[in-house]
Amino acid sequence: MSHDVHQVRSFEHPGEGRKRAKATPKGRQIDPTAAHDIERLLGDRPRRRDLLIEHLHLIQDKYHQISAGHLAALAEEMKLSFAEVFETATFYAHFDIVKEGQPDIAPLTIRVCDSLTCAMLGGEKLLQDLQDSAGPTIRVVRAPCVGRCDTAPAAEVGHNFVDHARVIISDVRRALSELGGARDAFDLVFVDAPFKDDMSAEVLTLLTGLDLVAPGGWIVVEQSKRAPDAPPAPSGHERVLVATIGDHRIAFYRRPSAAPDDN
Repeated sequence: MSHDVHQVRSFEHPGEGRKRAKATPKGRQIDPTAAHDIERLLGDRPRRRDLLIEHLHLIQDKYHQISAGHLAALAEEMKLSFAEVFETATFYAHFDIVKEGQPDIAPLTIRVCDSLTCAMLGGEKLLQDLQDSAGPTIRVVRAPCVGRCDTAPAAEVGHNFVDHARVIISDVRRALSELGGARDAFDLVFVDAPFKDDMSAEVLTLLTGLDLVAPGGWIVVEQSKRAPDAPPAPSGHERVLVATIGDHRIAFYRRPSAAPDDN
């Protein structure tokens, strides 16, 4: 059978006539759980563009991080592009952005100022000492200048600034006896007692009895997960979080910034 090479053969176009191309979702898809989180968090607050940073703060304060799913849900809720919301969130150092596929951020973040002044006065050593001694539930990162050059090196624990920051690594009983009454109280204390001889409760009692934790300060206690339980909060403190990671149990204690008003 012969074919005419000049013959025009007709083909059906996929969008021809009354037929429609198969519908496919366009753009970033919104996670229903994240959308519900954002809708509930914003409540009856306005969704105006000028409130974007305020709403980002709400997410950061609630979840201690901002996931890509929450960014996409916020963009949808505020009728903004994802790119605009993402670029705004990543511009500011105090927003902790978790991109898709990344693990959640540790419960406590310590930021070390990396300005020239802080670097000259021990900031790099402070950063290295913190990274070497911090447990798995503490994130230590660099931060752009925090504006406290007169008290360098400076760090920020959570939302609390630490002036003339330094790391002291020593035998706990000897260190506490030497420090008691000798200097101002600490903003952050790590307790990494030997697992075979758990001294966590004793150390908490010593710390609070010697008034070594400043108002608003934190105590982070690391134990073996096989220990009976994390010690209860000492007097005048609250136990904020207990997390288990691998063979470790990490407990976070906080002294309130101010004494409750009795009236």
